[in-house]
Amino acid sequence: MKRASIALLIPPALLCIAASPAEQVRDRIVAEARAISPTAFAFDRTMTVTQANTVEKATQIRVDRWDGKTWALISIDGKPPSASDTAQYRKAAATAKPPGYYRLTMLERAIPTTDAQGRTVLRVAALPPQTVMTSGKDVTEHFGGEAVIAPGPRPYVQQLRLTAREPFRMMLVAKIESFVTVSDYRLDGATPRLVRQVADIRGSMMGKDGTQRIETIFTYR
Repeated sequence: MKRASIALLIPPALLCIAASPAEQVRDRIVAEARAISPTAFAFDRTMTVTQANTVEKATQIRVDRWDGKTWALISIDGKPPSASDTAQYRKAAATAKPPGYYRLTMLERAIPTTDAQGRTVLRVAALPPQTVMTSGKDVTEHFGGEAVIAPGPRPYVQQLRLTAREPFRMMLVAKIESFVTVSDYRLDGATPRLVRQVADIRGSMMGKDGTQRIETIFTYR
């Protein structure tokens, strides 16, 4: 009885393990991302899509715009989009979430580590649903991620890398052998912004091997 009474006098806070400095940085980044609204920014997005196989290579440049509420297709290869292009785009964009720093709430359960350069890296094995979408399909279950934190007094995610852990199939006829997407962020005043994304995909469809590279540049308005 005496021992039980002494145990009850121990403050609950002393029974908890304090968060490490790296975990505090992670929590700060997640809180900052959660406080950002996708309606608070607008940008033009220039995407250069290059597809190649063993016999040919093709590139298309597409510009679209997020005004804080809706998407709009601006041009394809420097020309106004056709009615068919616009209709297809609107259908695809109807449920598309704008990319941005606000989506880094995905790091909520990331485990902090340190890389060879002494930088804090947040690694997450399981990402929230709809983190990685391609051709309208959610393929997030195949991916893990790691975020590199910028050194200095103002921590923020400088680069996010999402990588497929293993080959996977899409729509029965396509097999993805490798899929890596890298997002770069920079400070705009006090606010971190997504400035560039590159996705590299290698796989096959209907028995034909090929690659696709999508480089995206964001220009804020």
